[in-house]
Amino acid sequence: MISGAKRLRVYRRDGYACGDCGRQMAPFDQMLSLDHTLPRSKGGTDTESNLVTMCEPCNQRKRNRVPDGADHFALWLHEYRRLAGVFTAADPGR
Repeated sequence: MISGAKRLRVYRRDGYACGDCGRQMAPFDQMLSLDHTLPRSKGGTDTESNLVTMCEPCNQRKRNRVPDGADHFALWLHEYRRLAGVFTAADPGR
């Protein structure tokens, strides 16, 4: 189970925007959800560096699959965080 505090940190880090379609959401929007970049069923963890904000429709569509171009997604996410200046201790952006 992901704590409420961790969930909020990830939402804030990602600017309340879906990591797939880019949909901007407001805090406490019912469409907000978290997704594991590498699904737990495939060995992914609950670390913040493996979590991304997604809108509910994109999260439902992805399910437990690793997205096509996951390497590209990881690079995009890294660059997004670098530009936004939002890195966690577990993901220092180096």
